[in-house]
Amino acid sequence: MKTERICLEGCIGRIVQVMLENCVPSESRCQEIREKLNGLYERTDFSRTPSILSREVFRILTDELGAVDLYQEIKEKSIALAWRLYGRIQPELTKHPDPFSAIVHLVIGANAIDYGTNPHLTLAEAEQLVLASFDEPLDPEAVRKLKQRMDEAENILYIMDNCGESVFDRLLLEPYAGKITVAVRGYPVLNDVTRREIKSSGLDTYRVVDTGDYAAGVCLEYCSAEFLDAYRAADLVVAKGMGNFESLEGMGIRDSAFLFRAKCPVVEKLLGVEHLTLQLIHQNADPCKKNAIPCVY
Repeated sequence: MKTERICLEGCIGRIVQVMLENCVPSESRCQEIREKLNGLYERTDFSRTPSILSREVFRILTDELGAVDLYQEIKEKSIALAWRLYGRIQPELTKHPDPFSAIVHLVIGANAIDYGTNPHLTLAEAEQLVLASFDEPLDPEAVRKLKQRMDEAENILYIMDNCGESVFDRLLLEPYAGKITVAVRGYPVLNDVTRREIKSSGLDTYRVVDTGDYAAGVCLEYCSAEFLDAYRAADLVVAKGMGNFESLEGMGIRDSAFLFRAKCPVVEKLLGVEHLTLQLIHQNADPCKKNAIPCVY
């Protein structure tokens, strides 16, 4: 997916504002950092994905502010909230007439726990959105196809997104535990899962790789060799969250399934969908591109 100018003013702009407000006490220092970021924005290649831009923004912020994990407290609270809801919801899933469909609704609905697109999200709002997801529309054929693909796949790479929703991801992963590799971010990025949050999310029994990168998504040319090996080995990639969709959609390199809530006007326009709706999008690999990763040799 290509970057649009609104990306600079929307999600990325809000992220920068929150980080500067919380980490930089001096207005003159804030202005200095903004000038560096403005230089980056002026050089933006709008043919690249928003994740490429986000990784450059986070690289500059990390260089300027240090390796601060601004969202660590939010991550911990989100995971605690998710476990509380998990305990209430999990027994009910076994009684559902279609447990797999219910789990998919829940797993996508929990993508609402996102402080990138909404830095002022409250945990009460997140809880309401998660619980409402069971009754939200989702294409049953897309759900059926996801189950078929996961059943048939021999090696699944599951790319995670936010803390909190990571707890609910367990429900989708557990039946396929023997063929799952979990992928997380390489460095702290918003409230996204890193290796640090794997255990508290209940995922420490899985093989884990990380991107080795700053991006709130997957920028293949900057990813670690470990991640790229897992990506090449997978015959199905299940990618959670909008950042992963924005960076991998249209690549045609791997059979993929994207699971997320639509939370950005650019994505909503691209797909022709309403704000915050549940999305499950399948993509088949192009036989001519399969195994070839752009800019990676």
